[in-house]
Amino acid sequence: MTLRLTHLGLLLALSTVLTGIAGVTATYIVAKHEFRKLLDDDLETQSQLLSEMLESGTRDLPPDELGKVLNEVFDADDEDTLWVNVYNRQTGKLVSNLDHDMPIPDDDDDSLKLEFHDYTWEGTQREGKQFLVQILRRDDHLKNMREDVFEDIATPVLVAAGMNLALLGLFLAMVLRPVSRLSRQLETRSSDSLVALSVKTPTHEVAVLRDTINRLINNVNDVLSRERQFANDVAHELRTPLTTLKLELASAEPDTAALKFEVNRLTQLVSQMLTLARVEQGHMRQSFEAVDLQALCTQELNALSSSLEAAGMKAVSVLTPQTVSGDKVLLAVLLRNLLLNALHHAQSGTEIIVRLEREENRVRLSVADNGPGIDSARRAALNAGYHRMDSRSSGHGLGLAICRKIAEVHGASLTLKAREDGNQGLLVQVSFPT
Repeated sequence: MTLRLTHLGLLLALSTVLTGIAGVTATYIVAKHEFRKLLDDDLETQSQLLSEMLESGTRDLPPDELGKVLNEVFDADDEDTLWVNVYNRQTGKLVSNLDHDMPIPDDDDDSLKLEFHDYTWEGTQREGKQFLVQILRRDDHLKNMREDVFEDIATPVLVAAGMNLALLGLFLAMVLRPVSRLSRQLETRSSDSLVALSVKTPTHEVAVLRDTINRLINNVNDVLSRERQFANDVAHELRTPLTTLKLELASAEPDTAALKFEVNRLTQLVSQMLTLARVEQGHMRQSFEAVDLQALCTQELNALSSSLEAAGMKAVSVLTPQTVSGDKVLLAVLLRNLLLNALHHAQSGTEIIVRLEREENRVRLSVADNGPGIDSARRAALNAGYHRMDSRSSGHGLGLAICRKIAEVHGASLTLKAREDGNQGLLVQVSFPT
């Protein structure tokens, strides 16, 4: 069973109301009991005082005078009217602040409950040697006082509960409503929709959630775009050698040299794809170690010296001792691909300059040539990672993509630029952190 946040919000509102009602009810019950006890104690205290006063020195007070005293002290017209009876057991006389002729009760119980003038009266009585004193209060007065007490208790609690509900409604509007809209947008969109979510909210946490999901959507969109570009690159690379193999095998006398060349080209392509897959797995950082880039550059330049000489190109190196943390095999692939790109895409007579230097807290590896270069629009597209360099007869277009992936694994950046000295050609820079 799952609950929506709006349902939880309604449950919270209901619990707030029920808690307020339960608090008022419990407080009223306790207050009612304490209030009744307080009034009963008050009646007992007054009856005791009056009884002691009569027993101690006013027993010879004439009934008329005693009646005046009772009428003055206990006002019969007051809203909190008390009914006071004083019975003289010796003379049988009754003095009361309310006119009646009820006889002395036979009940010796201290608690009283009498019916008089269509009202029920409750109170207490105290019996002395000569006088029996009764003090009672009307039930409707007690009921009115209870209602006043309940109103005094309930009003602030209900006001506070109303304020809590208003704040809760504001909370639901600010938090749960945007979250619900966010959930509905995610539920109703198709699986291939990568449009950013548009939910306005003043709440920081919901805004962070929305922005995080949008970043995830953008990242997925970028990955899918790169995957589509990769599929296009692979198809482009495989098409030429496979076509050549098909034509040669269909001829009466296949050119074995051409077949061997295309097979080697396919082998190199598959090797590059395996390298790219290895980098994409993201497990390379576990094997990182200190790599001497100066020695690595010298090694790769020596390995390609014969190929450069055969192509009529010259390599110039300006290297300073620099060390970075990384995978030596992958860094060798990166440098080799940069040199092969210059070899395959530049013209004969091109000078390739390899430079290794430190700038502030970065180690910069750059490969430059004085070939035809690439226009600024194309460089921007290549730097964005959505375009490829066209391959030539012995080259392949995955080299630059692999270089970029290797740079990312090492926390480095790869950028294509125009030569900084103003000469014609292309400059590829890889900047490593230290």
